[in-house]
Amino acid sequence: MGLSPTMPPGVSAVRSASDYYVAYTYMMVREDVIAFLKTGALIHFPYGMEKVSLVRLLGEPDEEIEDDESSMLKYDQTEFYFYKGAKDSNCLAGILIQPIPIAASRRNLDMDYRWLDKTLDYQQTIAHLLDEGISFKESSTGRQEQHKIIITAGEVTFFFFNDPNRINKVGRFIPMEEFEQLGSL
Repeated sequence: MGLSPTMPPGVSAVRSASDYYVAYTYMMVREDVIAFLKTGALIHFPYGMEKVSLVRLLGEPDEEIEDDESSMLKYDQTEFYFYKGAKDSNCLAGILIQPIPIAASRRNLDMDYRWLDKTLDYQQTIAHLLDEGISFKESSTGRQEQHKIIITAGEVTFFFFNDPNRINKVGRFIPMEEFEQLGSL
């Protein structure tokens, strides 16, 4: 059994004891949470990106959840949400960061989370955003507006636990109208 002289990008041939098999080699992808907070987007993961393309880039996720309408791939603290829509696809519609690291060591997604960690509180977040020059607005949700949120100029939302206003999650989901326009491009 021979190898084809032309291999697809990202694929390398590996010799096993009895035969050849194909192994994917994944590139290191570097992203910066500050750029995400400013723009609402990650450089290597544009909204509308197909799920299969993300897996080709990063490899198998640490966690995967799927239902009839959507799916989620988790790599370290970063969750990528895909909406299936009316067509037979699975396009990136949201990015969420849970500032609680998991035990897995990710060698292919190098996200610089900087000051974003599970100990961050509401006032510290405001101070960091001001230091970084990131515009934002404050708001609240829930009964008697007890759940505080911060929304950056990049439309990224910080969600805080009630007591003692510790960070819960940070993310952006594109509006359905914007998502539908991605499919028409």
